Amino acid sequence: MFSKLAFVILSLGVVGCSLLALRQSRLQVASELTQAQLRINAADERLWLLRAKIAQGVTPEQIELMAQSIGPLRPVVEAPTPQDLLRLAEEARLREEAISKAAEEAARRREGTRREARR
Repeated sequence: MFSKLAFVILSLGVVGCSLLALRQSRLQVASELTQAQLRINAADERLWLLRAKIAQGVTPEQIELMAQSIGPLRPVVEAPTPQDLLRLAEEARLREEAISKAAEEAARRREGTRREARR
């Protein structure tokens, strides 16, 4: 009887210690998460301060002067030609036709299998 009681007491002690360890690790993770969020908030504040300083130092007139000093600017991507637009429209039309044909064929197959199932 004494051994059973000792075993129960030891088991409860082990369970209690493991619960305390789990609780401690959960608190530690929560603390680390909070510290990470505080560091992120501080970095965001510094970022916004730097952006405000940059915005104060750069005016639209200065940007325009810098762009003019580089030389004539041209777009990175050229506008599509009318031929390109026609080709793209034709490709889209052909895709739509192929999709509608495939849908019709699938509907015919389903109808055929339903008819065979009824027989």
